[in-house]
Amino acid sequence: MKTYLKKVAVFSALACMLSLQAIPAGAYWEDNIYYEIWGDEAVVSRFRETERKPMVDLVIPSELGGYPVTFLNGVSIGKMPNLVSVSIPDTVTRIGTDVFYECPKLETVHIPDSVTTIQGGAFRDCPNLLELDIPASVTQIGACAFENTGWMNARLEESPLVTVNHILINGRTCTENPVLSEDIHIISQNAFAGNQEITSVEFSNQVTEIKRHAFEQCSNLKEIVLPESVTSIEYDAFRECTNLESITIENPYCRIEHYNYYYDGFVISNGYDIYDDGSNLEMLHNIPYYHGVIRGYENSTAQAYAEQCGYQFESIGIALKAGDADSSGEVDILDIISLNKAVMGTETLTPEQLRAIDFNNNGKPDADEALTLLKYVVGLISSPV
Repeated sequence: MKTYLKKVAVFSALACMLSLQAIPAGAYWEDNIYYEIWGDEAVVSRFRETERKPMVDLVIPSELGGYPVTFLNGVSIGKMPNLVSVSIPDTVTRIGTDVFYECPKLETVHIPDSVTTIQGGAFRDCPNLLELDIPASVTQIGACAFENTGWMNARLEESPLVTVNHILINGRTCTENPVLSEDIHIISQNAFAGNQEITSVEFSNQVTEIKRHAFEQCSNLKEIVLPESVTSIEYDAFRECTNLESITIENPYCRIEHYNYYYDGFVISNGYDIYDDGSNLEMLHNIPYYHGVIRGYENSTAQAYAEQCGYQFESIGIALKAGDADSSGEVDILDIISLNKAVMGTETLTPEQLRAIDFNNNGKPDADEALTLLKYVVGLISSPV
C-alpha cells in the first residue's frame, strides 16, 4: 500500500511539473521591449529608451519569447519624447490604456485589421499625430483615446460629432442639441461628458449601446428618450446630469448596469441609493443626484431598476416579462418548452414573445437563449437579461 501511495505521489508531482512547464509565465526584456507571458500569449508592457539609443521608429514584433504578441498593455508605457512612428503587427487585438499618450513627436501609426479594441487615452496628447487609419475591425474605443491629437482636432473642425466605425467618440464641444444620424450605433465612454451646452439629444433607432460616463456632467440636459434599439446602458452613463427631469427607456429588456463595486457607479442616481451603513450617495459625496422620473414599460428592466433604487417610475405601457415565451404572465418551465419548440421550428413566436426571449438581440430564438432561460428558471442566475 505504501509503495502504491509513493507511486501515486511521484506521478502527481510529475504531472504538476509538466503542467507548469506547459504554461510558462514570467516577464522579460528583448532589446527595448519588456513583455510578459500570459498563458500562451505575449503582452508588451513597457518600452525602454536611453540617450544613446532613443526610440524613434518603433516596430513591435509579432512574436516574443516564442509567443504571439496580442496586447499592448499601457500601464507602464507612454511619454516617449522621441517617438515618431509605430508599426503594430497583425497579431495584436488590443491597444491598451494610455499606451502612446504624450508622445509629442509621434506622426504615424500603423494599426492592423486584427485590432478590435483601442482603450482609453491610447493616443491622447499626441499633437503631431495628424493622419490615422483606423480599420473597420475596431469595434470598441475607450474614453478620450484620441484626445488632443492633430487627427481629432481636424475632425472636430469638420463636425462637432466625431464618429469612427459607427461609434460616436466625441461630442464634448457640440454647442447645439445633437440629432444623431443612423450611422451612429454606439455612444462611447465620455462621448458628451462635461458638455454644458446641450439640453436634449435626439437618438436614431440605430443606437444600441450607451457606454459608461457617456453623458456624465451634462448639467443642462432636461429630458432623455432612449429608443427601443438601445439594448445596454452602462454605469454612470448619466451621472451628475443635475437638471435631468426624466429618462424614458423604450426597450423593456434593456440591460441597465447597476452598482459596480470597483467604480462606485450608477447609471443615474437620485440620492436614494443606500449603502450598508445607512448613508446615501448624496450624503457621502455632497453631489446633487437625479431626482426626476424614469419612464418605461411595466415588467421592464426600467421598472425593476427604478424600484430597486427608489426612483419614481411612470408606466408607458405593459410588456411581457423577460422570458415569457408563452405570454402566460409567468416565467416557468412552460416557457422553456415553448422556446425550445421555436428553436426547432415547430412553434412560431409572436413579435412580443420574440422580444421577450431575445436576450442576445440577434432577432431570432436560439439554443443560447434557451440555456439562459433554463438557468433563470432554476435559479442559477437572477435575471435573463
